[in-house]
Amino acid sequence: MLGADRDALVTRMAAEMTRWFAAETADVLAGWRERSDTIGRRVRVLLSGETVEGVAEDIGPDGTLIVNGRAFAAGDVIHLRPAG
Repeated sequence: MLGADRDALVTRMAAEMTRWFAAETADVLAGWRERSDTIGRRVRVLLSGETVEGVAEDIGPDGTLIVNGRAFAAGDVIHLRPAG
């Protein structure tokens, strides 16, 4: 019986930790988005062998920068002047 109680406790603890980390992650991402000077701006992303220009739309749940619907986990980001 002790094993079943322990398994139930571990299962509940894991569920609570998952819920807690998800809430914390959401708070961190919300704060990051709020303070970002990049979201909404035209940017140039420099990668090894590729350059992408577009609008920085969002920060993905994994911390990637979303530019024109594409997620970037690495690269140099340059803010561009507004067109016109």
